[in-house]
Amino acid sequence: QTPEQIAETVIQEDADAVGLSILSGAHMTLVPKVVELLKAQGVDDVLVTVGGTIPADDIPELKRLGVAEVFTPGAPVQGMVDFIRSSLSAQAASGRARRSRAAPPRAPRTGSQRSNQRWGPERADGGSRRARVSSTNSWQAASR
Repeated sequence: QTPEQIAETVIQEDADAVGLSILSGAHMTLVPKVVELLKAQGVDDVLVTVGGTIPADDIPELKRLGVAEVFTPGAPVQGMVDFIRSSLSAQAASGRARRSRAAPPRAPRTGSQRSNQRWGPERADGGSRRARVSSTNSWQAASR
C-alpha cells in the first residue's frame, strides 16, 4: 500500500490507531508521508505506531513527527497491545474524544457485488467491518 492508500483507509474506516510495520529501511520516507497526509486531512487524533528494523538514531525524529511509539525487533506483542490500549484509553479519559470521520453509510450491495468484497458482507445498516489488516506492505489499521 502507498502512503496515500494508508491515509485514505484510516480516514474511510475511522480508525483510532494505525500501525506501520516497515522492514525495508524506508521508514524515514514512508512514515513522514503518512503522518503528513493525515494531518493535511485534519486527522490529528489517530494513534500512529511504527514497528520494524528502525535504527535507534531515527526514533526521536519519528516521535517528533507525531509517532506515538516505535517497536523494534523483539518487542513483545502483548507490550504493543497494552501500549495501544492504554494510549487510546488515556486519550478518551482526557476528553480528547474523537470525532467520527467515517463516510456516510453506503447502500447495501447486491449479491454479486457482495461476493467480491474485500471486507465481507455489509451490515444491515450499510456499514462495513471496522477493522482492516493487510499484509501488503505489512501495515495495519485498527478501528474501534
